[in-house]
Amino acid sequence: MCIHRTMAVLAQFSLCLFSFEAAANSIFSYAQINIPFEVKVEGSWAQVIESQEEWESFYTAHVVSFSESESELESPPKIDFNNYTIIAGGLGGGSATRSLMIERVGDSGPITYIQALILRGVGCIVPAVATFPTIAILVPKTEDELQFFVKEATYKCGDLG
Repeated sequence: MCIHRTMAVLAQFSLCLFSFEAAANSIFSYAQINIPFEVKVEGSWAQVIESQEEWESFYTAHVVSFSESESELESPPKIDFNNYTIIAGGLGGGSATRSLMIERVGDSGPITYIQALILRGVGCIVPAVATFPTIAILVPKTEDELQFFVKEATYKCGDLG
């Protein structure tokens, strides 16, 4: 599935690392950002975020009350959008046994590819709670076409312990 600069896939991120110099583009393929919320929409979705204004709009549109101090959640971390792009996405509402992860981001000529993995638990005893698996990653800015590969895997809940 090809996705151009106006669309994207999946992400959930942790941010303390964003005063990188341009040379950092060559030392990592992506960084996951821990966002303190799930994007509560129905169905799968994806978004490419290329400016601080877009990032702030996305963040404030989806942040909700948490047990942490809300003052910590009011504004998103600052990102150097001259050198980086955020790709965010999610699975929409579903069972608490689903999760989403990025396996790999790579560059192959004029294409930057992103491999995502959807994990589904089988035979799990969990509360009947709807979750909205959400993920966001920071990637070096590129003019390449974005191409996404999504795999699914299942696990038996008893096998993890």
